[in-house]
Amino acid sequence: MEMKNRICKHVLNCLVLVMLAAAVHVQAQRPENFYAHTTTVFEENGDFVEIMLGGFKTEEIVYSVQTGTGQYQTFKKYTVLERSPEVWKYNRRTHEWVQLKPYDETWTKVPPMAGHVALQNKLDGFMYCFGGRNANGDSSVYMYNIRSNQWRQLGVHKFYGHGQMAAAVDFSPSGPAGELTGTAVFHGGIDVHTGQISNELFVATLDKDGVTIENRGSTPRALYGHAALYDAEAEKVHFFGGSNQSGPQFDNYVYDLTAKSFGWGPPIQGAHIPSRSNAAFAQEGHSLFIWGGSGYLVLQKGAAPQGEEIRGDLCAITAKNGGLYGRVLANNLPPISQGALTVDITGSDTLFYVNGGISSIEANGDTIVDNSQYRYSLTQKAVQRFDTTTAQWTGLQTTVDEIVFPVSPELEVAVPVWPNPSDGVVAFTLREDMRVRSIKIYNQLGQLVLRLADPGQRRIDLSRQPAGL
Repeated sequence: MEMKNRICKHVLNCLVLVMLAAAVHVQAQRPENFYAHTTTVFEENGDFVEIMLGGFKTEEIVYSVQTGTGQYQTFKKYTVLERSPEVWKYNRRTHEWVQLKPYDETWTKVPPMAGHVALQNKLDGFMYCFGGRNANGDSSVYMYNIRSNQWRQLGVHKFYGHGQMAAAVDFSPSGPAGELTGTAVFHGGIDVHTGQISNELFVATLDKDGVTIENRGSTPRALYGHAALYDAEAEKVHFFGGSNQSGPQFDNYVYDLTAKSFGWGPPIQGAHIPSRSNAAFAQEGHSLFIWGGSGYLVLQKGAAPQGEEIRGDLCAITAKNGGLYGRVLANNLPPISQGALTVDITGSDTLFYVNGGISSIEANGDTIVDNSQYRYSLTQKAVQRFDTTTAQWTGLQTTVDEIVFPVSPELEVAVPVWPNPSDGVVAFTLREDMRVRSIKIYNQLGQLVLRLADPGQRRIDLSRQPAGL
């Protein structure tokens, strides 16, 4: 059952990091009244679990008012907003919520954090925490080893106090043991102390031994609430959405890691993706997925302002060879801003999960926090909400758009492929004046799943690929 809570508008907005702790078998109620948090998915004993830390949490305190007769007859409720030190774990199979902190004493080694960016290396089991501020008042980088459940303090960073930054990371094998080294790019953010918006860009090199951070200087744009998408093939980072002192930004920007230059980004081909701020973002492969976010329309009822726009669409931006391709996966979904989005590729289906976040901002400043969990199925084109009473996913009455995956500009030649659907082997036809130099097969997420160099036959064997490709 959906639960909502009203909170005051004038608050600091920040991103919050997500970290993993050892399993603690303490049954607890599910977390409520959270937004501006981050959720990360790990595999534990064959189950997928989500770990949620911090975020802004609301709490109602009842004040009694004493009358002239000395009796307390009137009560006024004020909502207190604070950074939460709580850590929660959710098992998607059992639907069990477990509160890790403050019950798990190992979490006392790490200061409560807010406004941070968490970069996760799922393959090697490391997590790096940047930005924002914490209770210790330091500017350290914290690294968490998921396998050994150990924390390390690696050093200081230059963007302490910045919340709502855009960050993207690419991990690639290196070294004799095949360990993964990451290159991360951070841009912008709003200073949680002064409210000043940053235009600085930093590049960090991450490995199991530490982190090296280089300040690449100022960029032409100061932004916060935006997202970054790493294009490893072109060695570029694309930035989408966000706001600054001038209000919403509708242009895309790109940073070239090789040339060390920041400038205008390429236009997004395919479907139009309206810009927005503080959406629920998740990068999977070469695609950036976007659920909702604060739009740039002022909602009105007649001539009077009614509130701010909170979008209810699910979009994707795929980076490919330096270009960007947009898709609208669904619309008329529950509107969410400053929520947490995760992507789960299960067999032939792709599921998008979002929890918490702001669902409405009214003209008088009141904001509604939505405590529901939603998921959207890419195959079934259906959105569901988790019913805590029945412990089941229930369908919502809504409509969605058909999936549109635009064809790359270099492939504007019609290439018939048959049979479709196929048992595994397909054939294709080309004009007589053409020959194939290479074949690349991408799935619906824009991920490269098969590459054939200079194929001698006009047929493709997909029998080893998952059903539904």
